Order: sequence, then C-alpha cells, then structure tokens
Amino acid sequence: MRLLGPTTRKKKSNEGPAGGRHASGVSRGTVSNAGGSVDRALIHELVLPVVFGDHMVLQSGIELPIWGKAVPGSMIEVALGDQRMNTVASEEGRWSVRCSPRESSFDPITLTVRSGAEKVQLTDILIGEVWLCAGQSNMEWTVAQSTNGIGAIDAEVLKGIRLLNLVGGARGSSGKYGTEQLKRLQPLEYAEGRWERASTTGVSQFSAVAWFFAEALQRKLSVPVGVICPAVGGTPTEAWVSRNSLADHPTLQNLVRGNWLDNPCLSDFCRKRGEENLLSAIQAGENIPGDKLGPNHSFKPGFMWQATIEPLIPYAIRGVAWYQGESNAETSARSLEQASLLPLMIQEWREAWGQGDFPFLFVQLPPLNRPAWPLFREVQRRVQQAVPNVSMAVTMDVGDPSNVHPRNKQPVGRRLAGLALGKTYSVHEESLYAGPMLSDVNREATAIVLKFDHAGVGLKSADGRPLRHFEIAGADGKFFPALSMIVGRDRVQVESNQVRDPQAVRYGWIPFPEPGVNFCNSVGVPASPFSTLSDQELFDTVTSASAVGADVEKRPNVLLIVSEDNGPELGCYGDLHARTPNLDRLASDGVRFENAYVTQSVCSSSRSTLFTGLYPHQNGQLGLATHQFAMYRRWPTTYSILKKAGYRTGLIGKTHVNPASVVEDFVDFRRITASNFSKKNLADYAEQSAAFMNASDQPFFLTVNYPDAHWPL
Repeated sequence: MRLLGPTTRKKKSNEGPAGGRHASGVSRGTVSNAGGSVDRALIHELVLPVVFGDHMVLQSGIELPIWGKAVPGSMIEVALGDQRMNTVASEEGRWSVRCSPRESSFDPITLTVRSGAEKVQLTDILIGEVWLCAGQSNMEWTVAQSTNGIGAIDAEVLKGIRLLNLVGGARGSSGKYGTEQLKRLQPLEYAEGRWERASTTGVSQFSAVAWFFAEALQRKLSVPVGVICPAVGGTPTEAWVSRNSLADHPTLQNLVRGNWLDNPCLSDFCRKRGEENLLSAIQAGENIPGDKLGPNHSFKPGFMWQATIEPLIPYAIRGVAWYQGESNAETSARSLEQASLLPLMIQEWREAWGQGDFPFLFVQLPPLNRPAWPLFREVQRRVQQAVPNVSMAVTMDVGDPSNVHPRNKQPVGRRLAGLALGKTYSVHEESLYAGPMLSDVNREATAIVLKFDHAGVGLKSADGRPLRHFEIAGADGKFFPALSMIVGRDRVQVESNQVRDPQAVRYGWIPFPEPGVNFCNSVGVPASPFSTLSDQELFDTVTSASAVGADVEKRPNVLLIVSEDNGPELGCYGDLHARTPNLDRLASDGVRFENAYVTQSVCSSSRSTLFTGLYPHQNGQLGLATHQFAMYRRWPTTYSILKKAGYRTGLIGKTHVNPASVVEDFVDFRRITASNFSKKNLADYAEQSAAFMNASDQPFFLTVNYPDAHWPL
C-alpha cells in the first residue's frame, strides 16, 4: 500500500492556458472617467482583482500577468512602467496581458489601465519577491499575539516589505453568525484587504509566521518582498482544494457528498463549529449563500479555494509557505487521508498558476498532547519526500503540551525562510536549510544504523545529553525505548537488549515529548520525527490500533471503581445519616441505578465477570482466588481487548482472579498490589489514579480496587 495516493484530477471547464483564469473583486486603485476620480466600488465596467493595488510588489524574473473585466469588446490599454500593451475584452468582458519580466528594484513604478473613458491607476509598485502565506490559525496568529513579537520587529527592513492581509468576513470562531457575516459568505465578498507598506502598527496585526519569514528574506536578499496572506483559523485542507478536484479523486470523493454539515467523513470539530455558526440562521429561514453541498462556510470543502485562492490566480508569485493541518489531525484515519489530500492541493495550485513546480514550503505540526499528531507528522514527512520541490520546516522544539497555538512564532517563520533561502535562492550561508532527514536504513547484527541528510559537519545532541525518544521494534511490531548513539558524521546506531532481531525504528513518536527532543544537526536545527515502517506496515499498525470502534482519540475514558459489600447507605439513595456529597453529585450528573445484580455473591467470581463478560460457570472462576479457584483458560479480558484497541490500561489494588496474568499481562500502570486488609493510606488510591489519568491525553481504562469492606474475615 502507498500512503501517498494518486493526485491526478480532470481539467475543469473554467481552466484555460496560463494567465487565462480570471478573478473578480475590486482593486483599491484610483478610477477616473470624464467626471474625475470616483470611488472604485461605484464603477463596474473596468475592474481589476483585489490582489492589485497601490504599494503592491510584483514578482521579479518572470512574466507578469495583469487581468480584469471591462465592457465586452472594448479596447484595453495597459501601461506598466515604460511598457505598453493592448488587448480587447472578450464577450464575457474578460481581458488579460502578460508583461515582460523585470529585475528587482526599489524604484517605484505605476500601473495604468484604460478602457474608453475609464482609467485605473495604481502607484508605488515595487519589483521583488512575492510569496503566498496561507493556512489556518497558526499562520493567522499575529505578531502582537506572539512571544516578544512586536519587540522583535526589525525596523531596518520595514521599508522593503509590503503586505496584503486578506481577512475573511465570516470566520470559524465560536458563536452564531449575524447578518453581516452571512452576507460575506459569498465567495467574491468573503476576503477583504489591500496592499500596505510595512509599518510597526500594520505588522503587529499581520501573521507572525509570514512576517518573520518575509523579514528574514528581505534582510538576506536585500530586495523588495511582498507577502499575500489569506489565512483563516480552523480551515481544513479540503477547504483549500476545489470541489471538482476532490470529486475526481478516487479516495477523496466522499468529502464532497451530501450536505457537508452532515458528512461523517469530515472532522467533527469543523461540522460542529459550522453548525454552531449557521444553525440559528438556518432555523430562522435566513438567506444563506450555498449550493448542493450545503451552506457556505470557511470550513466547507472547496470554499477557501473559491473565495481566496482562485481569485489570486495567475498573479505571479515565487512560491507558497503553508502552515495548516491541525483540523485534519483529529483522528488516525484523517491523518492518513492527508497523504492524498495535501499532494492534491499542491498539484492543483501549481497547475492553476501555470508556473511549473514552484516552491511549496510547509510547517510540520509541533508537539501537542493529541494522540493522532505523531502519525500526521509522519504523513507530512512522507509528502515532503515524495512531491517535487516541497520542503518542510520542523518545529519539534517549539510546541506546547496543551495550547494548539504555541506563541513562539519567530523560529517557525525563520525556518521557513531558511528553506527558501537555501533551496530556492541558493544562499550559501543557508545551505543547512533543514534539520536531519532520514535517508537510509541498514541492519547491522542486533542494531539498526540510520543515515541522515542535512547533518552539516556532524549530527549532535542539542543539550549534550544522550539522544532521546528513539524506539526499536522486532517482528512483533512492539516498540521499546532504545539506546541511540551518533556514529560518524551522519549516522545514528539504535539498539535495545529487549529486541534481539530489530526490524524497525521510530523517533519522536510521541504527541508531546517530555523531556523535549534533542537530536539535531551541527547548526542546531532539530530532526524530523520519523518511522522506518513501510507505508503498508504503518497503515496496518494504525488500523490495528483502531480495531474496536472509532479512532482512539474519539473514545471515552473508562474508570471502574470496585468496592465490596456495599448497600444503599448513600445520600443519593435517601439515607438520612450518610454524608456522601461527591457520590451524590456523581449520581446527579450521571446515572443512578435502582437495582443491583451480581453474577455470583463471591468476590473473585464476580470480578471474573467484570473482566471477561462471562458467568463464573462459563469462565471457571467458581470460587475465591485465595482458595485456588481459577479460570478454565486465558480468556480475552477488558484489559487485553482495550489495550489492543489503543487504550492505556491501569490497575490499582488487588487483582484477585486466577491466573492473574490474564489481566496483569495487559496492564501499563500497576500500583498497590497488596490486598491492604488493614485499610491504610486510602488516599494513595486516589493519588495514584490522578497520576495515571494526568500522564497522557490518550484514552484510558483504569480499575481501582479498594480494600475489602468485610472485616473481620
């Protein structure tokens, strides 16, 4: 099996040759007619897309498409600096020209477009490097919201950077949409913005990742830099791909079937938030823009493509910087889906722009305590290896255990810039533009030796301590912590005395590694997490871990508290003397049972039913374990089944069935093994339970067996 599936798509009916795709929207330039200058929004005959404006940057070194709409059949005169071009508007009123390539320059030029008595004139235009910076909330996150963001602004580069911040009118924030937000759900009304010269005030409200990326480029290249940023929080990858491309893809078709709010193939978060935003308006019968896929929304498949990307095409760019994935990393299944979805998006954007395989840079998701993120990061790594001219910025050292928006954005933007400078612009000082990337795997006796690209003068530990978070597995696929040593400039040897016949290695396969990762190259850029499993092996491992029910991250935690010889002496059952406020609150919030039943009035026997789901006469535990009664055989238990399904398992207190191994062989966290008939240190049971529950966000199954209530014996 290949995780990276086909990306082939059919050519859409509105696609033409390069430069033939046209976007609507209104330029913010000055428009003149016989009556003098007027507001551009009042004139509909001569229109330039919103991507054109005063203070813009045009891409150096390649042809420059300029396009718009005018009266059908009218003559269009275009002047860019000293170049003059003429064309005629089509029957639909569309027109386009392609201006000659220009060298980078800080000398401003003017763009003038005339059609009859109308004129659009845009001034203060620079020629330099133009990048599109898109994605969801971590790309949207502003400089002002970031750690020392405003204090890190380099005033020396402000004059060399221009910004186009395309802000969505109805974002996926919590709460219901009002009338104005509903109006902005028309694709051509959704995004608003205009080119601006960089200033401290403007930069503070601009994307931090995009700013620090642009700042690093301008400082090193000493040319004008323009950044276009249409990032919108919460948007999934499929929102940035056209509906036609999704429908034509053999494994992604289900993403565009039926009303997106009811489509179980899409993420729960996106559908629930969409419903929260739109439900009130739907119930009130308000006019909500939409189509057969349901009401429009920034999370809807295809919407961000239609509203923010397609209108920019074919504006000349150098490349794309992308930070997105959080909304697609909800589950293992959705993570695997990214292996097809992200390459499809890259392919579509490149084909639509008609500039060949332009550079596509993206950010690998940072550490966060979400179970599916290690797999998602691995899919991202494999996409980066498989798709031409794609580079990945590793951020395994700048995450947060619980905040999906880590505030330290400077390293992220600057690592993206390092990729561009080293790979796209061939700047010698940035030749180590990426951290160590796995390139070869060799078995040597009882060890596996890994080779890495981008080692520099030598691989190293960032903190001088032994390398952490390497694991090794044998043929059974069970991974154990491994001893890892740097051997030579670009190799690491991995082994464990628990695995004598090693078959696979993985590194950093933890949602949020603690202590943090320390494996890096000679200049301190961290290595990407990885697994040496093949695509098929990785797929099999993931699907096996999800064998019962839905993905593990969707499953509930299970806490089973066993306490013996209890009656209804609780406040929630009406006892006037028992004071049990915590249990009373639990009964109020949960389910209070009116009748009790046990399969056998014997401790070990009834426990055996809890573990196996079988009557004692079926499983064999007919009497007390202390009297040597035992099960007939090693039945599957709640522990063996749930552990196989991806649960963490814990057992606190006595086991009290025979053989105990049918349970304890599948327990990850075992504490207080004695019967504790004297009932000492009862608070330890709760403290150990808290330690287990708080150790990870992975779903858990925990049994807490309190000491016997029947005393004396």
